[in-house]
This record gives sequence, structure tokens and C-alpha cells, in this order.
Amino acid sequence: KTYKNQLSMSYKASFAAIFVRVRYRTSLLLLLLFFCSGCAALIYEIVWFQLLELVIGSTGVSIGILLGTFMGGMCLGSLLLPRFGVPAIEGMAWGTLVGGALQLLVQVPKLRRVGYRPQVVFDWRDEGLRQIIKLMLPAVVGLSASQINVFINTFYASSCEQGSVSWLNYAYRLVHLPQGLFGVALSVATLPVVSRFAAHRDLTAMKEAFSSSLALAMLLTIPAAAGLIALANPICAVIFQHGAFTAWDTQQTAAALILYSLGLFAFAGVKILVPVFYALDDTKIPVVGSFITVAANIIIINLTIASLSHQAIALSTSLSMLVNLLFLGVVLYRKVEGYPVRDLLITLVKVTGAAGIMAVSVWGVHSLAISWLGGGLLAAIIALGGSICLGVALYVGLISLLNIPEFQDLWEDVKSRWRRTGGE
Repeated sequence: KTYKNQLSMSYKASFAAIFVRVRYRTSLLLLLLFFCSGCAALIYEIVWFQLLELVIGSTGVSIGILLGTFMGGMCLGSLLLPRFGVPAIEGMAWGTLVGGALQLLVQVPKLRRVGYRPQVVFDWRDEGLRQIIKLMLPAVVGLSASQINVFINTFYASSCEQGSVSWLNYAYRLVHLPQGLFGVALSVATLPVVSRFAAHRDLTAMKEAFSSSLALAMLLTIPAAAGLIALANPICAVIFQHGAFTAWDTQQTAAALILYSLGLFAFAGVKILVPVFYALDDTKIPVVGSFITVAANIIIINLTIASLSHQAIALSTSLSMLVNLLFLGVVLYRKVEGYPVRDLLITLVKVTGAAGIMAVSVWGVHSLAISWLGGGLLAAIIALGGSICLGVALYVGLISLLNIPEFQDLWEDVKSRWRRTGGE
């Protein structure tokens, strides 16, 4: 018995030592990732000048990051590095770093073309550096509110039915894709443009810029949300329903995904409006908005968790984000003495109508495809992929008939890029 206890203690100590080493190395790799991502964000502001080009460029880079991270992580983490004794989780960290490095490196050629040459300068007396630190501190406080929300959501989810934390995490991972592709890309696109106009005190041009960004966010996120809502169950089934993940888990994850999707545009809208406040040297209002979001999240969860269980957390996340968007929108409207709300509402109605028709169509087409193709994973993938392609084509066709200026500009820019690529 003593021998067994000693063996058990030795095993636990060895495991703990390995865990500490792996965690230490993984943390170092993630620190390098933060450096690459920070440098990439600075390059965004240097090399991109036109808003539409910036949006397309940012979205393209985001897709490159996702693909680079996925492929690099799969190859390094699952296939290559474990053969050399490296834990798979550390290999995945290497893969993520590959994605972050790609985010930086794909922009270097254009950075050189605009004539920029990086220099290392340390001057703590520089007035610009002091101004950045002054503006950055409230933003750091505001970001802490997001982490508070994560803690609150996890706390309430752990009190719900067993599996609730996992269902919410899986659903939120799926929402991260359109959030990253559209919300973050538009945010990155907006900041340098509105900052330039704010520096020149050109409020008219600045209002046009962020209004166009909001319209683009509607064009991209509302149909994405509609598609996720219409195909939530088949998406979750194709991606997750394998092994121990049952049909019941799929239903609960899909229910959370539907409610998370309701806040997709609000997320993108907040990501667009916050940089406008930064450009106007006002970092306090976004902080206030962040803590209003936390308060709204707690209130909504407590009002709905008894009847909705874990779905209440997904719903509160979306609604609290909408509260933040409305708060920032109202404050900004007063701060810049108005912006074209009427035009934005018209665009919202048009886009929502087109997205609704698309969602109903893809739901019907997917149901027919499943009944025709039968069961099986391959049939589910074909039905889902075909429905998504049809939905994209239908939405583009519908929206092109609605005379939305941002869509027409975006479409012309895409076609010109396609022609240049074909000519080369």
C-alpha cells in the first residue's frame, strides 16, 4: 500500500511538472502572438487608405489568419510536432502563432511599397506617446468589463443543466467566425479613416465614413445571423454531432446559437462606434457603455434564467450588446450633432427583408435536400453546403435590386479587383 501511494504521488508530481512546462512554453508562444497581432494592427493604419479597400483587405487578412491558424495548428499540433515528443496542445499554440505571423507578413510587401521603413525609437518624453498612454488607460478598464461578463456568464451557466457551459461555448465559437470576419474587420477599417477625418476636424466626412461602416455591417452581419438562425441545427450537427456529442446536445447548442446570432449586428456596430469615440479623444464613454452592458447582462439573466435555462445567457449576451449599441449611438448622435439615422434605418429594413427571405428559402431548401439525399454525414454536408451557396446567391441577387449605395460601391470594388487579378 505504501509503495502504491508513493507511486501515485510520484506520478502526480511528474504530471504537474510536465503541465507547468507545457503551460510556460505555451504562454511564451501566445506572447509572441500578441506582438505579431499588435504590429499587424499598426500596419493596418499605415497601408490602407480607402474605406472599402480597407474592409475587403481586412476581411481577406482575417480569412488568411483563420486558414493559417487552422492548417498550421492541425499540421504542427496533430501531425508533426507530437512525433518529436511535443505535446499536441503546445503544437496548437505553434499553429496559432503561425496564423498571427501570417497576419503580419501578408501586409509587409504593401508596407514597403508605401515607403515605410520601421525604426526602433524609445523616447518616453514624446508627447504622442504620453497621449496614447492617457487614452489607453480607460480603454483597458473598459476591456475588463468584457472579462467580467465572461465570468458572470460562466457562473450562471454552471448553475444550469449539466452540459450548459459546453453548449454555450460551442455555440459562441460558431458566432466567432462572422464576428471576426465582419465585426473586427470593419472595426479595424473604421479607426484609421475616422481618425484621419477627426484630426482634420472634418466631421461631415467622418460621419459619412462611420455611417457607411454601419451600413456595411448591416449588409454583412444581418444575413450571416439569418443564415445561422435558419441552419443552426444542421450546422451544429455536421460540426459537433460525433462520438459522445448527442442529438440532444446538438439541439441545445443550436438553441444557444440562434440567440447568440441575434446580437451579431450589435457586436459589429459596437466595434465600429467605439473607434469613433477614440478618434474624438473620448475613451470614457466606451468604458461607461461596457459597464452598462455588464449591468444589463445581469438584469436580463436574472429575469429569464428560470424559464430559459442556459438559453437565457445567450439571449442576455445579445440584448446587452444591443443596449450598448443604442447607448453609444445616442451619445455619438449628440456629440457630433447628428448623423443620417433615417438612411441607416432604411438600409436596415431593406437588408432585414432580404435576409429574411433568404433565411426562409435556405431552411426550405435544406429540408427538401435532406429528405431527398437521406441520412449520413456526406448527405448532411452536401445539403448544408448547397443551402449556404444558394442562400449567398439569393441574398446577393435580392440586395442588388434594393439600391443600397454601400452594396453598389462594394460590388464595384470587388469586380474591379477581380478584373485586375484576371489581367495579371
